[in-house]
Amino acid sequence: MAATTPVAFDPDPKHLGLVMTFKAGSAILAGQIVAFAATGVSRTVVPATSSTGQVVGVALYSQATVGGEISVAMDGSVVKIMLSADD
Repeated sequence: MAATTPVAFDPDPKHLGLVMTFKAGSAILAGQIVAFAATGVSRTVVPATSSTGQVVGVALYSQATVGGEISVAMDGSVVKIMLSADD
C-alpha cells in the first residue's frame, strides 16, 4: 500500500510550539512523523521508521522534492496525527 497523508492529520494545529525548517531527504507527506536522515547529511529529515535516526517532529505539509524545505512541528506543539501499521 502506498503511503498517504494520515486520515486524522489536523492541518490546523491546536498549538504550535517550536517549528523549524529542514531539508527533505525523501518525499514527505503532511502529518508524517519525521526523523533525522543518515549520518553525513546536515539538517535533513525523512519519514521515521524503525531504522532511522532520532525523531524530530511532525511534517506540517507535504514535500515531494528531495532537498526541498519542510516545516516540522517540534517540542511544545499540539497536533493530531494517526499512525498506521504500514506507513
